[in-house]
This record gives sequence, C-alpha cells and structure tokens, in this order.
Amino acid sequence: MLRDGDAGFLNAILGMVRSEYHDDRSASMAAYMRNKFAFVGVQTPQRRSLMREAIRLNGFPHSVFDVARELWMQPEREFQYIACDLLSHPKAVPQMALNELQVLLSFVESKSWWDTIDPLAAHAIGGVLLRHEHALSALTDRWIADANFWVQRTALLCQLSWKKRTNATVLFSLVLRSAHSKEFFVRKAAGWALREYSRTDSVAVRTFLDEHQLILSPLTLREAGKYC
Repeated sequence: MLRDGDAGFLNAILGMVRSEYHDDRSASMAAYMRNKFAFVGVQTPQRRSLMREAIRLNGFPHSVFDVARELWMQPEREFQYIACDLLSHPKAVPQMALNELQVLLSFVESKSWWDTIDPLAAHAIGGVLLRHEHALSALTDRWIADANFWVQRTALLCQLSWKKRTNATVLFSLVLRSAHSKEFFVRKAAGWALREYSRTDSVAVRTFLDEHQLILSPLTLREAGKYC
C-alpha cells in the first residue's frame, strides 16, 4: 500500500493526465509507436508540467519504485513515461542503491520499446552506475549476454551521458560482443553510444571503427561515424 503522500501524487497525476485526453493526438501518438500502446494524447512538455504540479501539491514520492510500479500498470503510455521521469529524477537517482538496479531492469523488461528503454538506460540506470563505477564492467558484461535484446541495448546505452567519465574499454568491448547481433535496436544503440563518445574522444572512436569495420554492421558504422 502506498503512503498517503505517494498515493496523493499517484491519484493526482492519473487524474491530471487523463483529464487532458485528446482524441486526435492520442491516435497519432499511438500510430507513431506502431500502435503498440494506448495514449491519452499528452505531449512531453505538458506531461512534465503536470508531473511538476503533482510534485508541488504532494511532494516527491517517498517510494519512487512503488509509484513507478503503479504507473507501469496503467494502460496509457504516458504513465510509463512519467515513471521514467521519476526514476531519472535528481531526487531519485542518488537514493538508489546498487542492488536496486534489478528493479530498474524489471521496468526495462516490461512493456519494452525504445521510448522507455532509452531514458531508463541512459538516465536512471546510467545514473546509478555512475555512482558505482566499480560495478560497471561486471554488470554490463552480464547484460550484453542476456537473451532479451532490450537488456543488451541497456548495456550499450548506460554510459551515454558520461562524457569524460566513459569507460571506453568497457564500451568498445560491449560493442564488439554485440557485433554479431542482427537486431536493429542493438546495432543502432552500438552506433549511438559510439557517436556520443566521439564527442569526447573522436580519435579513439575513429581508430576503433577503422580497426573493426569488417565486423561492425553498416548501421553501427554509419551512426558511430557522424562526428569523427
């Protein structure tokens, strides 16, 4: 059972978002996501504004995982987005222990599509790992071998915003280990991760691409080489 403040936040955000139902936007947003999910029709700026208002009225959720689980159960996709925003929030990430990454992975593995995987990987999971860098290699080594390609994508993207703190050895190893994949979302993630790191060290990325161009997919090479 949610605490009073958390229940207040949940009820507030559910009511606020659903009161903004827009038929045309709902249909177009669902179509953009290949009709995998239902939508209320609330776009990102408004959704985040409503979340801030719910926090102002009820405080930031004390148990962000419990609230996120409730949001994840809702049929409309906007509520999974709100859960991602909460889990990535500056007030949430510093409170998350390393052993709670498994909870975050449970969200990765449920109602999976790139629109929730990417913020979970880059901000929530990446934020926790940035505070526990000693665990990066062992965890991502396991994730890249997972049967679920969304977990593989998470391994590739978790350092996306690390810039100079990126562990290039780990990143390059993960890209090579996933090079055999035929999955679009894995190949794309590998290229994206390399492209972002090339903003920090373009020489290292270009050298890596040149050395491994025969085994990396054309998609990965194309994405990775945009800035180097």
